[in-house]
Amino acid sequence: MAVLRVVMMTSGLEVLVLSAQELEDMAAFGNGLGRVLKQHLETLMGLPRFRQRLLLNGQLLSDDTPLDLLDLPVVLHLVLLSLCAPGIQELQSFSAAISQDDEVSVDSFLQQPMDPDVEVEGGLPCLSLAAKNGSLRSAKLLLEAKADMGKPGGRSRRTPLHWACARDRVEVARWLLQSGADLHTTEANGDLPFHLACARGHVQVARMCILDRVDVNAVGSNGLAPLHVACRLGHAEVARLLCDAGADTNNVSANLHYTTPLIAACRRGYLDIVRLLVQHRANVDMPSEKNNMALLCACANERLDVARFLLEAGADGVGALRLACSAGSTHIVQLLMGLGVCRLDCDASSRVPLHLDGTRSHIKTVRLLLSMACLEGRADTVRFLLRHGTSPDHVADHCATPLLIACLKGHADIVQVLVDNGMSINHAFTPHQTTPLHIACQHGHLEVVKQLVQGRAQVDAQANGHTPLDIANASGHGGIAALLTEGGPKRRRRTKGPP
Repeated sequence: MAVLRVVMMTSGLEVLVLSAQELEDMAAFGNGLGRVLKQHLETLMGLPRFRQRLLLNGQLLSDDTPLDLLDLPVVLHLVLLSLCAPGIQELQSFSAAISQDDEVSVDSFLQQPMDPDVEVEGGLPCLSLAAKNGSLRSAKLLLEAKADMGKPGGRSRRTPLHWACARDRVEVARWLLQSGADLHTTEANGDLPFHLACARGHVQVARMCILDRVDVNAVGSNGLAPLHVACRLGHAEVARLLCDAGADTNNVSANLHYTTPLIAACRRGYLDIVRLLVQHRANVDMPSEKNNMALLCACANERLDVARFLLEAGADGVGALRLACSAGSTHIVQLLMGLGVCRLDCDASSRVPLHLDGTRSHIKTVRLLLSMACLEGRADTVRFLLRHGTSPDHVADHCATPLLIACLKGHADIVQVLVDNGMSINHAFTPHQTTPLHIACQHGHLEVVKQLVQGRAQVDAQANGHTPLDIANASGHGGIAALLTEGGPKRRRRTKGPP
């Protein structure tokens, strides 16, 4: 037998009929009969309780009305309300109530009924404001009023979940995720809520996103994956969380010259993160777009503890030295050698550069470093290597000397450095016995030729039957030919004998 009926006030349409047992079961929830009835009617009418009014004998039925106050059987009339248009003062008061998480005031505003998606402070929707301030009770009321969880707002176009993750509002974020908030909505810069949590080091919120199956390698603003961001900003716990969740430790960022998370951490000197990445199989020698290795980045920024760890982890110190010499990064060369990568301990009698173990392979490496510095025109690096014991002459007869290389490239300043350091100016390169002067004449490097002539280079040396003057003339370098004619020995004129 029906003991409670709900009919529409305007049409008289019956929308709900409850028996005594059904009514008793509903009242057992203990939230007040009016509230429970409205929540049940929401499933039928599609409108939240804030937009419903129940009338008993022409009087409003309070949400908190207990069942025993009703004289059963009873008929209640239902009125559905439209949203009101609030004034400026009301919006300000509503905004303040949400920011302060004043549950009673927020409920009162929603009962007007206020639009739960109205924009308040800074153009933010109400739910975004609640998430931003961590107002959990207000957020629950707004969601009950059917606020849009995915509505972006403000210039950043962030959703409520973005704000909760950015501000580390753990409980609000948890409630939003449990209520079905979308993890994959991006804000104006292209960041997911997960990206904001990682960028700010909010471990708990980031963990919740991972448990909700967010893509840990998803690229955000500036083309950066979360692990890149955490490593750049030094958020070690977030980096650990990401690594444990399977983030790619060798992921490259196109917008950072293809640097890896390891390079980013080395540049900033975050040793704990560097250790973590290496433990999770980060490639210690993986170069960036500009051939920038993690070890070079550590040295360039004087992160010696990081550089030392990378060397212990198997980083290619010799490869880094070669790149540093080619780039003329004398300071990095000095740091790497100071870390024992290729020390120049010299034999007192021969000035042969030796590594710690004195093996020929390391001697060869040091020679190569000097040759590379000469090839690239890195005069300061050449001076450093020579000052620390590298012999400019210690090469086999069939190999090009550093001086020969400098003459080939026309690096007059390096030629001067090598000559001043005792480089043999007439060392011939087999098999044709080509001297540095031959090379400089062939390639038209006038300033180099001047230095060699002043250093008493043999202007009449033969290379495959040709003197430097012959080569200058054949190559069309008249200025060099004139210099050699003036500075070299006078050539004998062949005179014809009597007929």
